[in-house]
Amino acid sequence: MSFKHFELKDIGKVTIYKKRSNKSLKISVSQDNEIKISLPIWTPYRIGLDFAKKNKSWIKDNLSVREKVFISNQPVGKTFHLELIQSESLKNFRSKIKNQILYIYLPASHSIYSEFAQEKIKHIIKETLRQEADVLIKQRLDLISKQTGLNYQDLRIKELKRRWGSCDTKGNITINLYLIQLPWHLIDYVLLHELVHTIHMSHDSQFWDKMNSLNDDVKGLRREMKKYKPIIYNQID
Repeated sequence: MSFKHFELKDIGKVTIYKKRSNKSLKISVSQDNEIKISLPIWTPYRIGLDFAKKNKSWIKDNLSVREKVFISNQPVGKTFHLELIQSESLKNFRSKIKNQILYIYLPASHSIYSEFAQEKIKHIIKETLRQEADVLIKQRLDLISKQTGLNYQDLRIKELKRRWGSCDTKGNITINLYLIQLPWHLIDYVLLHELVHTIHMSHDSQFWDKMNSLNDDVKGLRREMKKYKPIIYNQID
C-alpha cells in the first residue's frame, strides 16, 4: 500500500491511499477527523485529489465537533476574533492583540492550511484562551461564590484532556482553559459544580441535592454539557 498527503483549502490534510484490493474510489472521515481517499493501485493521485475536491461539502459535513481548520474571523474565547496574515518578510510566527483582534503573522513560506502552521496557530490560540480565562473565570467564580456562600481556596486554569474542572479536598479549584469558549450559562454550571465540591467531594445524593437547591435546571444543563468537548472551537452557536 502506498499513500501521499495533500493539503486542501478549508478542510486541511487529506491522505490518499492506493490499495490493490480497491476496485473503486472511496472516501471516509474517521472519528479523529482523518480524511482518507482510497484508490485502486493503478489510479493516479490527482484523480483522488479531484475526488476529494468534488466531495468537499460532504467532507466538511462529516467532520466531527473536534477542532477544524483555523481561519480568519473565527471567534477566540469571549473577547477576540482571529486574523491570519502572511508576510514575505517574516521568518518566524508572531502574534499580537489589538482592538479585540488576535493577529497571527505567518511566514509566506508556510501554507496557512499546513499541519505545521495549524499547530502554531493552535498554540497561540490556546495561550490566548488561557489568559482570557485567568481574568474572566476568576471574576465569575468569585461572583458565584459570593452569591452562594460557597468559598474556595485557590483557582488554577489548566489544559485538561477530558474534564471541565476539579476540586481537591483543600478547596483548590482547577478549571479547563477551554471552558471560556462555552456559553455563560454552561460556564456558570461548571463553576457551581466545583464550588459545591468544596463541601461535598463525591457525587452522592447530598451533592446533587445541594446542586438542585442552587439551580433548577441541573439535569438540562448536564445534558447540554455533553454536546461539548475540551477542544478549541471555530464557532459555538
